[in-house]
Amino acid sequence: MLSKKQSGLFVEVGDFSILVAQVNSLDGPLVIESLKSFPRSEDLSHLQAFAAPLVERKTPRFLMAHCGILPPSRFIRRHSIESAAKAKDPKYLEEVVTQQFRIDARQNKTAVINAVDGAEFSLDRPITAQKELLFAGAKTVEISGLQSLLVKSHIYPRSLQLAPVCSLGAMQDYLRWKKYEEPVLIVDLGRKNGHAYIASRNQVDFTRPLEVGVDSVVPQIQAELGLKDEESARKLLNSNTFDFTEMGSALLRKVLKELQAAIGFFEVQTGLGLTHIHVLNVPDNLRWVPNTLAKSLGHQPLPMELVPWLNARDIRLAPEVAAIGAESRWFGLYSLMGNFSNKGDGAKEK
Repeated sequence: MLSKKQSGLFVEVGDFSILVAQVNSLDGPLVIESLKSFPRSEDLSHLQAFAAPLVERKTPRFLMAHCGILPPSRFIRRHSIESAAKAKDPKYLEEVVTQQFRIDARQNKTAVINAVDGAEFSLDRPITAQKELLFAGAKTVEISGLQSLLVKSHIYPRSLQLAPVCSLGAMQDYLRWKKYEEPVLIVDLGRKNGHAYIASRNQVDFTRPLEVGVDSVVPQIQAELGLKDEESARKLLNSNTFDFTEMGSALLRKVLKELQAAIGFFEVQTGLGLTHIHVLNVPDNLRWVPNTLAKSLGHQPLPMELVPWLNARDIRLAPEVAAIGAESRWFGLYSLMGNFSNKGDGAKEK
């Protein structure tokens, strides 16, 4: 049961798992008193089972939460405004979405934010201060569906956010805190597709969609292990009973090919090199993926000193969760908890 002083949750609904933090307050300063991880199902049944006893005697029967979601159709695309006059055209933003990104604006909910500080794009501010933009969104039906499932699970979203956007903002903040000067490759792999981002302490420098995701590994497993069908390979991948590390590069061949193309384009365009990588939303059965990608690309996993970083942002881990909470897989969940705007560091080192 939640302790009497606890007032809510932070919830991240990913492609493969659901992460939950029970906290003393939704408004800060925060103390994380419990961390939970559940397998993802279509109906969020594990989240429902977790929340039901916590609201059994509550009226209304809901837990307040800040929620991050990863809809399958999610997208984050970077765009540079070339003409301030053109950007003032009311149709300009929609044309970027439909013509440049080939995304149906009628079926998708899209937010346009500054790639530097995360502020929402506004014609009331000088265009010259908003030239580098991120278009982020997903299909409206998927967003509404996930919201409905959260409510059905007794979770009342005080906010509903696109989790990778929060993660990119938090990564910029983390790099500033670490005084890390180089850009970092950030990989978000879904089931059918994925996303490559490159972020520095100052801005999101690069975005590119990946045409393949974790499902591309399944036929490779079948071939490597001589299994009778892809369903057997999928069950083995999801079971967390087999170590795929030795054959990891072969399994991720298609993903690596697209990442290498993205890295090559970025390095040629900017003259900057990449040495570190961070993979978002990694469940237990895919823990071999980050090291495999790093090794195959000639990179290193980005060291994550999460506990001191959180402390510097007035987010504390209770002693009983300090050990597990230091694991990098919680980074996306933590990114929902702070205001990580790039408007000057200003955080207290503790």
